[in-house]
Formats: sequence, structure tokens, C-alpha cells
Amino acid sequence: MLSEYLEKSGRAPWRWGRMDCCMFTNGWIREATGKDPYEAFPGGYATAADAKRIIIRAGGFVSLVSGVMAGFDQTDEPETGDVAIIKLPRNNNFGIAGHALVIRLGNWWVGRSETGIAGVEAPHEIAWRIL
Repeated sequence: MLSEYLEKSGRAPWRWGRMDCCMFTNGWIREATGKDPYEAFPGGYATAADAKRIIIRAGGFVSLVSGVMAGFDQTDEPETGDVAIIKLPRNNNFGIAGHALVIRLGNWWVGRSETGIAGVEAPHEIAWRIL
């Protein structure tokens, strides 16, 4: 199920608020569980500036995502299909710096970049059990 989701979502064009790192991961959670953690999300966003304002208002990316994921159990040992917040290493193929919301795939974390699916090996800050 995860490989089909990655293939399908990797072809979708990047769009803030529709197919970015958070909405990519949210799509996986909806497909895997039928739950939509962003359902109660206070308003949408369509630009990087909109996303930044929401993140700042929530007290930061980790705080925002932790609130959204409150209905899921945290795990210290994520498995394939689980999701997490990671701090991206300086040299990464996501094309961004800072935090990202990603999906576990074997020993890698995969997430959405502006050019498609990107993967990285990195420690997680917080992870949640999905399956």
C-alpha cells in the first residue's frame, strides 16, 4: 500500500497546502487509516509565506505538527509506514533546511520535495505509529 501511495503522490505537482511535506504525509495517513489529522487544521495555506505564518503562530513546526498528530501514539522505534518529524541534515536532497514531516520506509525517511519524492537517513525527533 505504501509503495503505491509513494508512486502516485510522487507524480503529483508540488503545491503548498495540497502536495507539500505535510500534505504528502497527511495523504498517506488518510489512505492507511481513514483518519485525517489535518481535518481540524485552522485554515489552509497556498504559499510558502502562508505556511510560515501558520508555523510561527503555532509556536514552530514541531509544535504545530505535534498538535495535529495528537490522536496518534508516539513511538521511539518507528517502522515502515510510521511518520515523524526530522531535522534535515545540511546536505540533503529535499532542497530545504530545517524540519520536515516524513514517512518511514525501511531505514530511510521519505518525504515530498518540490521535485518529487526525496529520501534521507536521519534521526527522528518525534515519531508516530500509523499502522
